[in-house]
Amino acid sequence: MRLGTLFSGFGGVDIGAIQAGITPLWAVEYDAPIAAVYRHNLGDHVTVADIATLNPSDFQPVDILHASPPCPNFSVAKAGAVETERDIALAVAVADFIAALQPPFITLENVYGYRKSQSWQLIARTLHDCGYAFQYWHVNAADYGVPQKRWRMVVIARRDGIRPNLPTQTHAENPRSQLFGALACWRGWYQTVEDLIPSLPDAKFAPWQLQRLPVEFVETFIVDGGNASSMTTCTQDEPVFTVVANNKTVLRAHVAGRIVRMTPRALARFQSFPDWYELPENATLATKGIGNAVPPLLMQRLFESLVN
Repeated sequence: MRLGTLFSGFGGVDIGAIQAGITPLWAVEYDAPIAAVYRHNLGDHVTVADIATLNPSDFQPVDILHASPPCPNFSVAKAGAVETERDIALAVAVADFIAALQPPFITLENVYGYRKSQSWQLIARTLHDCGYAFQYWHVNAADYGVPQKRWRMVVIARRDGIRPNLPTQTHAENPRSQLFGALACWRGWYQTVEDLIPSLPDAKFAPWQLQRLPVEFVETFIVDGGNASSMTTCTQDEPVFTVVANNKTVLRAHVAGRIVRMTPRALARFQSFPDWYELPENATLATKGIGNAVPPLLMQRLFESLVN
């Protein structure tokens, strides 16, 4: 099977496809530095362009088309954000690719707020008009083995007459025995980066962070950047909170008497990027690409369900 991706970023979707035995045929990414990282790791089949300026008929047919439109204006993290004409123009471009290529399968990922947008309504109308059966879900990547609590809207559309279904969940916060075996426990952040801890740079908690730390956290825990009114902590056995694209949100952890700062490589681990993926030396660029990525392991599980 062959894959085409729109808004490809660092290629998290494409890595998941490769791990599922699917070949990325082409990719489109607007940000040239981000696309350069994709090209360095995954190949020259990435086009640097605004998809709204492209002719979908110029692209080879694929078995799966994936799109991850930009999400800031639909995220709860951006107060007061509203859908823009640019958002709608990008949705029109996605719809044009769907109508022109009409692959057997289409997947889409975005923040959950995207479901209420005009952009999604436009794409959904195109899916319906092209004869796709489709459905969306609110999915937590941690339920598929990603060491991160990352909730996203995931869409699957099919033209083969089969009702789309999510792949079977593999992990759970409190797993119970299932008919065909128990689910695994959520993967904790600490075991994901344990081997990196000795090499992580030393850091300090801000005074206001120290004041907000719960008293029960005495050994190993991780803290998000937060602010004076809001801060999140995770114990060592929990998946980490959502990794973001802003490198000003520094994740610090208390481990074995040290306070350490998470590096881009640690963030990539939290996103389930494999270690063979080479990150750029520019930390701002690396954090942006990692934080905006779709977790490869989540997409691997999804694609495996389509292949099977």
